[in-house]
Amino acid sequence: MKEPTNSDTAWLSTFVTIIVLTLSLSLCTRPAPAQSVASVTYHAVDHGIGLRADLYPAKESKALFKRFGSYYAVTYGNWGLYKRFGIDHHVTLTSGILIPLKSCNEWLYNLSLGVNYHHLGKGYIEHYTVAPNIYKSWSYELGLSVRMKRTAVCIATDIRRFEPGVGFGFFF
Repeated sequence: MKEPTNSDTAWLSTFVTIIVLTLSLSLCTRPAPAQSVASVTYHAVDHGIGLRADLYPAKESKALFKRFGSYYAVTYGNWGLYKRFGIDHHVTLTSGILIPLKSCNEWLYNLSLGVNYHHLGKGYIEHYTVAPNIYKSWSYELGLSVRMKRTAVCIATDIRRFEPGVGFGFFF
């Protein structure tokens, strides 16, 4: 069994620091978001279910980074491939930016670049047939989100682990 280390207990403070810095940058560079999207996300590898919030800047913003949005997500999975290898309670925390792409037919596209923190439940044993990247806490993701009238769809893949996810949401 894996013994807990100081790095296991420091993960939350590191992620909170990243979120605070990202939120500070968002709040200091533009007014409150003009539109927000709340999505339900699904990750097929561990059958993880979660929530994602996309924050888009106001069009009249005069800030330096007025075109960029931000997003935050949390998912929890306890089934699927992870469960087969004795990994329980896989929690993923994500924070990232949304880079606008060219729109088409009133659909708005955004490229998403994010940082993920993976927390694996205690008591797992590193299995020799599983890629070592699965046991690393930090990874990054690349994705695409599409806003259509009142709905949104997002697709993102954790590049280091090759874990795809999809989300469906609504404007509020």
